[in-house]
Amino acid sequence: MADRIQIRRDTAANWTSANPTLTQGELGVETDTQKLKIGDGSTAWTSLSYLVDTGGYAAYADSTANFTGNLQKSGASVAAYSDSTANFTGALQKSGVPVAADANLNSFLSAVDLPVADGSADQVLTTTGSGTLQFADAAGGVSYDNWNAGSNYVVPLQSASDISAGRTVSSPAYVQLWRVGSANTSNHTVGSTFAFISGNHNSSSSQTSFTACGLVVTPSTKTISITTPDEIWANSSGYGVSTWAGTGCDGGGEMVCHGNISWPFTTTYKMGYAIYRQSNTTGENVNNNMGGFTGDSHQNNEPRFSLPYNSSGATRAFVTGYDQNSSSQAAYRTYSGSGVGSNGSISSVNSCPQTNTSTVETVNMFTHPLITNAGLFPNSGSFNLPTSICTYGTANGYSKIALDAGNNVGSEVTTGFDRSQYNNQCAFLVKDPSSNNLKLFNYDYYGQICEWTSTTQTYDRGNLGSIPFALHMNKYMIIPTGNLNEYLTLNTVTNYPYYAPFLMIKFTINYSDGKFSNLKIYDASKNTDMMVFNGSYVWAKALYGDNDDISSAPTHILFAGLKAGNSGFAQVTDYPADSLFTAI
Repeated sequence: MADRIQIRRDTAANWTSANPTLTQGELGVETDTQKLKIGDGSTAWTSLSYLVDTGGYAAYADSTANFTGNLQKSGASVAAYSDSTANFTGALQKSGVPVAADANLNSFLSAVDLPVADGSADQVLTTTGSGTLQFADAAGGVSYDNWNAGSNYVVPLQSASDISAGRTVSSPAYVQLWRVGSANTSNHTVGSTFAFISGNHNSSSSQTSFTACGLVVTPSTKTISITTPDEIWANSSGYGVSTWAGTGCDGGGEMVCHGNISWPFTTTYKMGYAIYRQSNTTGENVNNNMGGFTGDSHQNNEPRFSLPYNSSGATRAFVTGYDQNSSSQAAYRTYSGSGVGSNGSISSVNSCPQTNTSTVETVNMFTHPLITNAGLFPNSGSFNLPTSICTYGTANGYSKIALDAGNNVGSEVTTGFDRSQYNNQCAFLVKDPSSNNLKLFNYDYYGQICEWTSTTQTYDRGNLGSIPFALHMNKYMIIPTGNLNEYLTLNTVTNYPYYAPFLMIKFTINYSDGKFSNLKIYDASKNTDMMVFNGSYVWAKALYGDNDDISSAPTHILFAGLKAGNSGFAQVTDYPADSLFTAI
């Protein structure tokens, strides 16, 4: 039988009752508490301290404090949780390697509150900025919530007659978007009614037509009412559209369609014009005046805007082209637009002074809504600034002529600008921020500034210098902001203008010298709201709320586009917040 070593034992009560004195080194255990004492040969049981006082090992979830003494290291007591005394003099180690203390980590942990629970799958830890960390959904890149794009509407561009005759949209170059004017206010230079016009043809049967439909926009709901496309005119024996431009005041309710077009009842291309009027409540065709089929008007494509001279959108504009009866002569007609509600008229053909070439192009003219809202126009007060300008060829370079609100054509102007440039020019009516004084600055493609003080006087105001966008205003969209003399231009990031996506650039025109300042840029190509326009021919117009209030900032943008096919599309978005733009 094997020997057994047993420790002296009894219940805690019996030990206390008997109160024996254990010999030195003798052990005594309480069978009911599992506590242990060791004798010294002289001290009675009740006066001895326990050697083991745990009552068994403490489990992880045990809330009873079983260690009553201090934890020690190297003879020194280890600090309690709230003790600020450094009791450990050696380095904390992991796998035999000292763990370095980090003052930044200590500062961080004392500065923030950590979450008390885990987040959901794929969430990330974020800060409130007020000392609290929390789990949140990961952001999907930069937020563009302020765009809030509305529904994308299909815009039909074929009339019933077009479909029956097999006529399709000729090309994006023969589609234009015009603002008709306001049906809500007496200032018709803005408004939420538009006309979408398309040149259509059947290449196999040589048929031509022009078709238009109206877009009525409700900015607050981002909804668009679209009328049934109607035929403005058609020619069943023509040879299609070669070139066509639209001339007039945006918001005037009327435009001149002109170019090298196969006109009704003719079998060959004829250069001429037709005046087309739209309803400012629906955008539909009200009437049209088929003008002369010969004369000038071989203009480049795209719209040509002139300045209004009153709140009805009345205007005077050059309708330019070469003289069909003398192809070496740049020529013009003068268009007298009466504004919303009345039909305009057009003059006969006139040759440009000293011309010896067919080259001629009008300047696109812009005014800010805050200027027209103040009742200021090119003919306000003592000013007699041009409402339309054209550049044309002569033996000595390019010259200019200007037209004013009184329908007066100035004499040839040869100074104050670069005579080697003629195309893709623009002009802005600019207001003095501290008075009602006005200036008119004319810019060529390369940014040279020419100031007009009348139809015959111009001054060279230098050059814009290096700017991050092209002044190609016939093809790049330009819309005003809510700040005086500030505009937003939509430059493409592809090789050909009009195609989305865009770079959006803001600039302010300085009243003193016409220079651009306060340039800001925003890459709208990263905006998912713009992806619907990707690869499309696109136009843009500023909107001013349901009541066309141009005394404040624009509220929305109408984008309208055309992809391959016979339909366009339109969509309303919020105006981009200034915070999206980065100063250049």
